[in-house]
Amino acid sequence: MISVTRADGLYEVTVTESCKAPAYMVYDLLADLRSHMEWGGRRVPVSGQRLTSIQAPDGLATAGVEFDSVGATASGEWHDHSRLTISDRPQEFEFVTKGTLEYRPGRAPIRATSIHHYDIESNPEGCTVVYQLHLTQFEGIGAGGDFPHPAVFFNVVVPWNLERGVRNLIAVAEERHAAAEAS
Repeated sequence: MISVTRADGLYEVTVTESCKAPAYMVYDLLADLRSHMEWGGRRVPVSGQRLTSIQAPDGLATAGVEFDSVGATASGEWHDHSRLTISDRPQEFEFVTKGTLEYRPGRAPIRATSIHHYDIESNPEGCTVVYQLHLTQFEGIGAGGDFPHPAVFFNVVVPWNLERGVRNLIAVAEERHAAAEAS
């Protein structure tokens, strides 16, 4: 399920999905920052918005860890710097990202600051993952040209990409859980 809200001109997108794996398996995928290349990168079609590189420490990240990533989009590359702000295994994971989209030549870059928050709620079937993207700053996008209007961008494009990312995260967790159960 996806919901999009708008407050003070900025958007918040919430994606809620069920998962058959236990909460700690989802959390550990989030906290293993290098695993983001699998579910946020390699599992995304080349034509989609996807992670192309990440520079992060090995192991499970904890609050205060910083990392850098690059993501490809149809409009250019996002260059992000993120800081992990909440790491409460297995139920809560959050990081703040400051990113710049190096848009096409002749166009001003797009800058954004966002909070990525995951609540992972255990239940008898596994868990429920609630992901929220909260935009705290966004500049450089407007109507016209070859970039979609902000309302279309944040009500259609962004939610669709975020939902795909959460579903990929869950798919990897469920695959790992099934493999662990089989062995």
